[in-house]
Amino acid sequence: MFFNKHKNHKLSKNLLLPSLTADYNKVIFFFLLLCCMFQTMNAQDKKSSVPELRPKIEIIARPFKDSILLRWAPNNSVLWEDANKTGYILERVTLLRDSKPLAVPEHRILTPRPLFPIPLMNWEKAVKSNKYAAIAAQAIYGETFDVKNKTATDLYSVVTKVKERDTRFSFALFAADQSPEVAKLSGLWYTDTDVKNNEKYLYRVFPGNNKVKADTGFVYTGASEYQPLPKPIDLKAGFADHKVNLTWNHRYFKQIYNAYILERSDDGGIAFHPVTNEPLVNLIPSDKADPELFYKTDSLPENGKTYYYRVKGLNSFGETSDPSDVISGAGHQAISFTPYLTENFKTDNKKVTLKWEFPSDKNNEISGFKLARSSNPKTGFKYIAENINVESREYTDEKPMLTNYDVISAYSRYGEEVRSMPVIVQTVDSIPPAPPIYLEGHIDTTGRVSLCW
Repeated sequence: MFFNKHKNHKLSKNLLLPSLTADYNKVIFFFLLLCCMFQTMNAQDKKSSVPELRPKIEIIARPFKDSILLRWAPNNSVLWEDANKTGYILERVTLLRDSKPLAVPEHRILTPRPLFPIPLMNWEKAVKSNKYAAIAAQAIYGETFDVKNKTATDLYSVVTKVKERDTRFSFALFAADQSPEVAKLSGLWYTDTDVKNNEKYLYRVFPGNNKVKADTGFVYTGASEYQPLPKPIDLKAGFADHKVNLTWNHRYFKQIYNAYILERSDDGGIAFHPVTNEPLVNLIPSDKADPELFYKTDSLPENGKTYYYRVKGLNSFGETSDPSDVISGAGHQAISFTPYLTENFKTDNKKVTLKWEFPSDKNNEISGFKLARSSNPKTGFKYIAENINVESREYTDEKPMLTNYDVISAYSRYGEEVRSMPVIVQTVDSIPPAPPIYLEGHIDTTGRVSLCW
């Protein structure tokens, strides 16, 4: 939800790092690769990128009947670094009671002492059991967070420090998004338990020392606004040879879910299991246009066996939605050979018979052939025969044009189609044009003759 921005700060006072397992180190390396990819995409789009956002703290709320969960994050790495030192202050303003505005809104500071990331020593327990805690602790307190090791000029050092801070920032926010525990340890979470069902609140969060001059984050909600999480929608699948391409609607719930769990069943839809060890996250940078769909490809152990899929949404508060509707299908062998036209011959210059080649031992891969033609070799192809028998290797065009570009396609019952290169077929133009008619002429006084027809 908040991870889409940037990255930085210092950790491994090397007393936490020894406690990280090899698996945690692999996780950190994986996220380093993600970060490099983000930096590359952002650099490539530099010329067309939008102006940098004004520093601000973004905040979201999740109301329940007995509490309201609050999550926030800065949208800027400089602000993030400063707020880690000065903390966050959360204020609640009661504006409505019993559906009536209060004559004097009630202000209350919920954090008399600003919220900070917890001290380094207190991360050790979480690091041992939560890989995201290891990432966040390294990002906030690590002595170094270098993706590369180089000696360079002072200018290079400045640029490297900026990139390192941005890297830490992105890692820390990503980890907090994936783990409520990490969000709390990072000073980015508050649970307001002193709420009433008949009241509405405006929550404001701002840095303890606003020297970066950041905009205050605010959200308006109340305990009565609780709603269950919606289930993901529009799950679709395209099954192919030992794989399936899945999509579901991402844009509709992008403000609710920051990750997804894709599950598969191979026992008729009775038991479902995640297809990946980690939740699926959107890797599109925030300054890009939001894609409408989320894409995921899964490999299938067997062709011909029916597999069932469903997807669940995960939000920044650690909640998991109910699963989407279930879809199913089976992988199938792909068409492994493309037919091609080999010859054509004309009958009385009125019909054209076309022949093609396709291995007979591949007939089991297809349902038949389709023949299309156009007067243009690149566009405008229209089928003139769509259900040619799988055993056939020729077709007669009863009404050819003077110039024909013909293509032959093999298709399967799974919607797959492979098409040959176009072949030109021309009939002989043996019909002469009609003779000119209405020939007329006249001679003027100078003896000049004018003719028309």
